[in-house]
Amino acid sequence: MNSLIYRHGQTDYSMQHRVNGDPAYPILLNRAGHRACGRARASMPSSDTRTWITSEFPRARQTTMLLMGSSTAEPLVDPQLNELDYGMFEGTPFLSYGEWLDRNGADERPEGAAESQREGIVRMLRGLSVVPTYPGDRVIVGHGLLTSVLTWGLNSPRHEILPLLLPEAPYVEPLVLPDDELTGLVATLLERIAPSEVGQ
Repeated sequence: MNSLIYRHGQTDYSMQHRVNGDPAYPILLNRAGHRACGRARASMPSSDTRTWITSEFPRARQTTMLLMGSSTAEPLVDPQLNELDYGMFEGTPFLSYGEWLDRNGADERPEGAAESQREGIVRMLRGLSVVPTYPGDRVIVGHGLLTSVLTWGLNSPRHEILPLLLPEAPYVEPLVLPDDELTGLVATLLERIAPSEVGQ
C-alpha cells in the first residue's frame, strides 16, 4: 500500500510568508490554492484511496475535501499532524520566527508556544508512524514543515544534522511512499532528530 503525503494548498497567509500555528484561525485556501487542488485531484496517482487523514487546520481540511471530490469517505482528523505552535510569533512573518530560531535553536520554545521546533517535528513524525496501520492507499494532508522534513530525510546523508531552516515544500504535490519506505523513513528520522526519544 502507498501513502500520498501533501502539503495543503496555497493561502494568502502562506503567500505573505506569515505563520499560523493555531487551528482556531479560519485561514482558508485562496484561488490559486483551489485551482492547484483541482489539478492535483485530476492527476492523483491512485484511484484506490481508502483512508483520508488531515490535520485540524482549516486549510488542510479544505484541501482534503477538494482532493476527495465526490468520495463519501469521512476523513480522519489527527492533531498530531498539526502545524508547529509558533507562540508569540503567531501571524508574523516567518522571517521573524526564523531569526529567533537561529538565535535560540531547535530545542527552545518561543514565548507562548507549547512546543519547540524539534518537539513539533517529533510529534508530526509520531502521527505519521501509525499511518500504515490504516487501510490503504491513503492520502495525508498536513503542512510544509512535515513534507520538508520528509524530503530532507529521503535526500540527505545519515550523518547530516537537520538544519533549522529547510527549503519550502511545494503546495499540493504528493510525496508517494510505500508502507515499508514510510515506516523506515519515519524511524530513521526519529533516530536522527531525537535519538533519546526513540522507543518512548
